[in-house]
Amino acid sequence: MTPRRSSYLVTWLAVMAAVAAIAVFAGASTADEDPKSPSEKAANEPPVDKKPEAKPEEKPDPAAKVLAPRIEAVTEKEQRLRAAGLYRPEDRSGPALRGYCPVAYIVNREARRGDSKYSSTYGGQVFYLSSAEAKEIFDKYPENYLPQFDGLCSMALGGMFGNRFDGDPEVYQVRDGKVYLFSSQRALKSFTESPPNVLDEAQKRFERPLLHGYCPVSLHTEKKVVKGDPDYRAPWRGYMYHLASAEAKEEFLKDPSKYAPAYRGFCAAAVADYVKRVGKEEIVRVYGGRTYLF
Repeated sequence: MTPRRSSYLVTWLAVMAAVAAIAVFAGASTADEDPKSPSEKAANEPPVDKKPEAKPEEKPDPAAKVLAPRIEAVTEKEQRLRAAGLYRPEDRSGPALRGYCPVAYIVNREARRGDSKYSSTYGGQVFYLSSAEAKEIFDKYPENYLPQFDGLCSMALGGMFGNRFDGDPEVYQVRDGKVYLFSSQRALKSFTESPPNVLDEAQKRFERPLLHGYCPVSLHTEKKVVKGDPDYRAPWRGYMYHLASAEAKEEFLKDPSKYAPAYRGFCAAAVADYVKRVGKEEIVRVYGGRTYLF
């Protein structure tokens, strides 16, 4: 081997030895610094505070922008009328039949005032009976003594326009064991002179459910439109409602005013403008715990 090649070989061997020494030193240093495995290191590291995941923002109800000012306007209107002593509640207030005893019409053949100490609750309404005996009779067979059409004027409901006027508990007629109320003596006279199909027409109109037969309870509890069942129907303040089940009917009768449409089904927006316009039952909205038609 020539002297030059020998010199190259020695130099190469020296370089390789130096590289090996550096590698050994580096490995030893790393082991000395942290002999733990990556998993052990992760376990011993202080926890990192994670920011809570942001909840998706609730989208504002677009209908609320329209409903809120209208409903506020109606509320202000009611307050002004109350202050002036001119407010007339949208629904019947106080006991059913204005406190008259439903049993007296049939048993005593007269309109007789009931007594609050002989009260009974049925169908979401409070009835005053005239005596303990009358209360006992009513509690056993309430359906037999309730006025027809939930106390609406029979002539107005069965007449040409099908109006839903409240009957006067002092203006009535008992026919075939059933009590029919009338809004005035004139209405009663017209009824006696009218053809017999007036009652049939009144019955047909009364049985037609509000909300197109959709269950008013489901609008609140399930937040959706559910078709009611005629087998679970219930009258309230002159209108018939179809409930989706026996449970829904029971819930409805606990507090009908909670589930029945406000303003007797008149358009809430129109009422705010001092106009009575029948709301469309397919345009319904639950807002602030009440049902509104538009």
